[in-house]
Amino acid sequence: MDERGKTMKRLSVVVLLSILITGLSAQVNRYGTPVSKSYDMNVTHGSEEHWAVTRDKFGALWFGGDDGIVIRYDGSKWTRIPFDENNQAVIRALGSDENGIVYVGGSLEFGYIEPDASGIRKYQSMTDRFPSAVEITKSFAADTSKIDDTPPSERTIGEIRSLVIRDSKVYFMSPGALIIYNTLIDSLYYVNLRKLGFWQSERIYRIKDKIIIANNIKGLFELKENSIIQLPGGDFFGYKMCLTILPYDDNRIIVGTLNNGVFLYDYSSGVVDGNFIDQGFSRKAHDLYIYSGTNLPMGEFALGTTTDGVYIFDRNGRQTGHLTSSTIDMKDDVVTALYSGPDMNSELWISVTGDLRRH
Repeated sequence: MDERGKTMKRLSVVVLLSILITGLSAQVNRYGTPVSKSYDMNVTHGSEEHWAVTRDKFGALWFGGDDGIVIRYDGSKWTRIPFDENNQAVIRALGSDENGIVYVGGSLEFGYIEPDASGIRKYQSMTDRFPSAVEITKSFAADTSKIDDTPPSERTIGEIRSLVIRDSKVYFMSPGALIIYNTLIDSLYYVNLRKLGFWQSERIYRIKDKIIIANNIKGLFELKENSIIQLPGGDFFGYKMCLTILPYDDNRIIVGTLNNGVFLYDYSSGVVDGNFIDQGFSRKAHDLYIYSGTNLPMGEFALGTTTDGVYIFDRNGRQTGHLTSSTIDMKDDVVTALYSGPDMNSELWISVTGDLRRH
């Protein structure tokens, strides 16, 4: 081969490599991770809808869905955790502790998942232990004479819609009950929220070491050791369904409501900023139905809606992205859960009807 032929061959190789490199570069999203990938029910062995996501100490992701289904993804393999075939609870809440135990809450059901003696992960229900849980409602009342005894006296688990873990305690919450599991002494405690006047407690959140309860009627409260205290200015969120609360800075949180907008709230001073979020988004927020949210790397955050996919915002509340069935080929725009980890290269997981998507 003459010199001209060798030169042309080298140029062809360079051009081919350039094309390959360009192609590979195009296959990463704005977070520097591979382009979005979809996992349907045939792959995950999960349910049609998933309502909760958590990550354990080993880095595996867990998804809770309909029909008593919990699935685990370790980065390469999907595993379905076996439940009793008669247990068809909708799993609304998941959380993992420092030991890698995953706690589960759903309709009239709560418990945990851990490996058995042979190393197989199995679900252990604690529902049967609930009737013998120690009731501590009176210890949460500043004035026991004001306890409302009109609610039914029978214990009711209700639908566990959220849970948080702090230190050695797991807090499961339904609209009318708070169930506390002390893992160190394997003991259950029960607070009848209805008797304390909290009839519609929607969700419980952990922001750093602070535990916040969102009540649909009365607003935002802090759960302390033996008391539930209204946060300064927390009554502003009364009659607003606060389905998303995300950390922002030392004393401020982002509060996303179902159909009353998004706010930046200082729980120390009580100041509420209703102009924090992109005004174009605010004008249509009433019709979007914000159901989920997660923090993202670089200070961004995402809000999932049940009508129009996922909206992404920068730290200043400016909209920077909108992910829908038409923009990233999601199967649906009804978003039931979002998750992104604390790592800088963490991916965004989106749960929509019939599909789990990694973006």
